[in-house]
Amino acid sequence: MRASTEEGEYNDKMGILTNPNTDDTNRLVKLLQGKGGAFGLVCYLAGIVWLIFLANADYNLGTYFSENALLPGLVVENFDGAYYAEEFTKELFQLDTDYNGKIPPHEFEAFFHRLGLVETELQNYTITDLISKRKEDEGTGTNVFAVLRAKRAAGTESIVFNAPYFPKNKQISRRNLAGIGIMFALADYFRHQVYWAKDIVFLISEAHLGSLAWVKGHQEIMEDWSSSVFRFDNVHTKAGNIQASVNFIMEATDVCSLQSKFHGINGQLPNLDLVNLLNKFIVLDHEKRPDWPEADVKKLFSFMQMQSTGTPSGSHGFFLKYGIESVTLVGKTSKNCKARNPVSYSDIGRILEATFRSLNNLLERLHQSFFFYLKTTPNRFISIGLYFPPIALILFPIALKAATIWLSKQGLNTTRGLFTLMGLHAHAIFLRWVLNNLNWILLPFLTTAIPGAEIRTNVFASICGGLLLTILSFSIFLHWNVEKEIREAIYCFCLLELATGLYCLALFNPSLVVFIGVVVSPLVTFLFFWDMPEKQRYWAKALLLSIFVGVAYDWLGLDGLIYFVNKYYYESEVYGNFLFELGWIGGGVLILGVFIGGLI
Repeated sequence: MRASTEEGEYNDKMGILTNPNTDDTNRLVKLLQGKGGAFGLVCYLAGIVWLIFLANADYNLGTYFSENALLPGLVVENFDGAYYAEEFTKELFQLDTDYNGKIPPHEFEAFFHRLGLVETELQNYTITDLISKRKEDEGTGTNVFAVLRAKRAAGTESIVFNAPYFPKNKQISRRNLAGIGIMFALADYFRHQVYWAKDIVFLISEAHLGSLAWVKGHQEIMEDWSSSVFRFDNVHTKAGNIQASVNFIMEATDVCSLQSKFHGINGQLPNLDLVNLLNKFIVLDHEKRPDWPEADVKKLFSFMQMQSTGTPSGSHGFFLKYGIESVTLVGKTSKNCKARNPVSYSDIGRILEATFRSLNNLLERLHQSFFFYLKTTPNRFISIGLYFPPIALILFPIALKAATIWLSKQGLNTTRGLFTLMGLHAHAIFLRWVLNNLNWILLPFLTTAIPGAEIRTNVFASICGGLLLTILSFSIFLHWNVEKEIREAIYCFCLLELATGLYCLALFNPSLVVFIGVVVSPLVTFLFFWDMPEKQRYWAKALLLSIFVGVAYDWLGLDGLIYFVNKYYYESEVYGNFLFELGWIGGGVLILGVFIGGLI
């Protein structure tokens, strides 16, 4: 009897560890069910307030240099070629007039030869229209570049100076002819200096896409789709290992201010030391700040808005994609620019000279400073250690709701729910594959119904909307044709996948996660804490979904929606911007799965 009693006591003790219905678990479930909504709301609001306060100079950090080898304070600028820059610009404008707005590449090459840069090369590239995929819709371009070899080193390292040329721009002042003229003047000045320890590549890329073609051709990066969509020549005149790239654009011949741009693809940012280096030479005095950081909040929002799109803000984004630290210097203009003492060519030349001389001092790749940060002003920044905790708080209600369902719901059919969600993902991936093969899948049916029909941008956007509706229809089908236990499991897994995906995405593009979390977090969590019958909850969420669609349509309009879809499909295929995939697979499956397929 004593042995059986001891065995019973032992089993009771082990039950505390194995039985999910113990008092401790019940208390936790009751706490989550009773106070989980309020606790999640507090975390959500605290994260938003915390992030806003980080825009204040009292709560973020001042910029500083981590790489001492840059020695920006010891650089002495001696550039005195403003006259030559103006003369080169005048010649370029004359050539632009002679050739009706399209200066041939051999003219740029002739300029380099005049300056004594004999190592020149032309690189051609071709891009096919992604939707029609017809040879008649191909676009072509040619890059021109010259290499200035280092005189005091073996040429194992190099710096790129890129001035894009935009021949298709209708405004002659926006073709960056003034920027190319300044580059020619700097090339002539650099050639006579003996302190260069790195090769300097002077690149005139045709549009921003030319920069992508050049960096892929120089690095010999070939991809499977390149043979059919984006074709380019390999670069034979190689420079040393590219350590950094500086891109330069002049919006007009007279500019009022200078601005640095550094947003890359998918929110990628260059090393903060490179940004600080350029800003140090642009910003001479500390900015005057208001007492309340309203201006800083607006600047932070503007920075996050640009980063969240995943679209590069200049040619530097293509260098960043392949591990080359890069930034763009932009000369900004305005209507009353001449009345505001425009920035002279001498000032611009000295800033670029100082930047290149500092980069010439580098002993190794930029690596010591931050790669993950948010900028408020040129002299302030928010590091990842400061902005990640409020992002975690904004997303926390999603994970909290998933934990509440997992602990409180009995009999969750996790296996069937997981396989159903996997089927929903497979359905979305299959439809994404259909978009890449519309010409031989859907075009025969279109031409049968409408002779002579072609898949153009508006047709493609309509097809995208139709295919996305099939995911929504599939979610509704799941709602009406599966058991409640499976729907609960799908809902729980959707929340877990959504929270996990957003936390991972925050490492790449924190701004996008903030905007998604601020909107999605309360809608997929707090909405379901209401004590509402199932049918009423269904119509409430259907109403919210309709409001979202109506607001998007009213904000963008039909033409805006068509442009939005086509733009991000193009960037997805050519640039590698994953926002289209996120909206298609993530938004189409997870959000719709939570709203429709996960009704409880």
